[in-house]
Amino acid sequence: MKNALFVLLFLFFSAPGFGQGISISTDGSSPAPSAILDIKSTDQGLLLPRMNTAQRDAIAGPEHGLMLYNTSANCLQVNTGTPATPLWNCLSLVTPPPPPPTVSGLSCAGATFTPATFTGHITYAGVLSLPYSGGNGAGYSGGAATGSTGVTGLTAVLLSGTLNNGSGTVSYLVAGTPSSGGMASFPITFGGQSCTVSFAGAHSIPGNSTCAQETISGTGCGAVAGATLNDDPATPDGAEYDWTGAAGYLHSTVRALVEIGGQCWFRYNALSGTTNANNWPDGINTTYGTPIQWGEDFPDDLGFHGYYNVAFPNGTASWQAAEPAPGEGRLYQWSAAMNGSSTERAQGVCPAGWHIPSDCEWMYLEGVLGMGPDQQQLIGYRTEGSPDTKLLAGGSSGFNGLYGGLRAFKFSQRGSFAQWWSSTQTLPSGAMMRSFLAGEPGSYRNSSGQAAGAAVRCLKD
Repeated sequence: MKNALFVLLFLFFSAPGFGQGISISTDGSSPAPSAILDIKSTDQGLLLPRMNTAQRDAIAGPEHGLMLYNTSANCLQVNTGTPATPLWNCLSLVTPPPPPPTVSGLSCAGATFTPATFTGHITYAGVLSLPYSGGNGAGYSGGAATGSTGVTGLTAVLLSGTLNNGSGTVSYLVAGTPSSGGMASFPITFGGQSCTVSFAGAHSIPGNSTCAQETISGTGCGAVAGATLNDDPATPDGAEYDWTGAAGYLHSTVRALVEIGGQCWFRYNALSGTTNANNWPDGINTTYGTPIQWGEDFPDDLGFHGYYNVAFPNGTASWQAAEPAPGEGRLYQWSAAMNGSSTERAQGVCPAGWHIPSDCEWMYLEGVLGMGPDQQQLIGYRTEGSPDTKLLAGGSSGFNGLYGGLRAFKFSQRGSFAQWWSSTQTLPSGAMMRSFLAGEPGSYRNSSGQAAGAAVRCLKD
């Protein structure tokens, strides 16, 4: 301590001109006139006393203006208070950077898209709103882009904003041309948290003018509650799923569903009844005052439905009590299949969240399996893509179509003919169907009278 005092006294009294400032330098220059202490160096700095907060607080009666470097706060501090009541503040020569945005959680399950859906091959522009919790109130810049997976072609770009202190939402601009219908997913990372947000889009059929403005479902079986992948490697064009929700609608929960081209279909014919009061599952009604059998004398669509009667195919004994074979399901007049509705893509006899497929949804299925848009729109048998060999039992799609026959006044052609309703009406009293005949290649597209009894396959919304 005595040596340090001696050095200071020596510097003070050796300064040029008594009463002037002190110069500490390597070049012998005089101090600046306005400085009491002028320190000059090009390769060394000035070190003030360094101490942590506890050591600083142990200083007895620190003078107003006392300076030190606080190693706990990592800053140069000055006492702006009094010796009796010190107030230590950090001196900042550079504006500190703002804190980064942080959140404690992202809720991808609660995310919303506006518009809520997209259509494959059609340009989409919308906004993703993603809820968060535990925001720190910091601002953030936009511009971070995330590309979609699953269905590609969409990009989510973060919009700038400021977090709430707590819960709120961040917004992304979503735009692009989706490569197809189906499920588009975005792996989002924001504020130190990550999750994946998804939304579904409808399919479209490029080149098919008939279906240009029509809705075509684009939800895969993976999105169905209770569905578990149980794929058959022998069906490369489709993926089968077990489904716990099959009870009451299909004969088995094992490989009850099949996903083809991003759509989820029943893999067996529907066997559910209807809730419409005008439907008569036993083939008898009393509309005209006396019991009326569905037969040649009354060909109207009266809402009949039931199982093909193998023992009495002429229809005199009405319906059989159970499926003739597993997976054949019921035969429905059109109003029964639609459960009294006339709206295209109505739920009909399908479970909630499912519907009777439209004519365009059948065309999309055929297109996925190789049929071009020109043939898709033709009436009659279309052979391009060999849809018969792919959709019938044993085919590569896993659709498992069975020759369950039909009922047109009487039962016929079981073992050689398969026919399914669409929900698309034709005038004056018909509806579009898909049929397959043994020995006849291709898929038959035609309008049939609604009084016929045909099978039903349900499609996920």
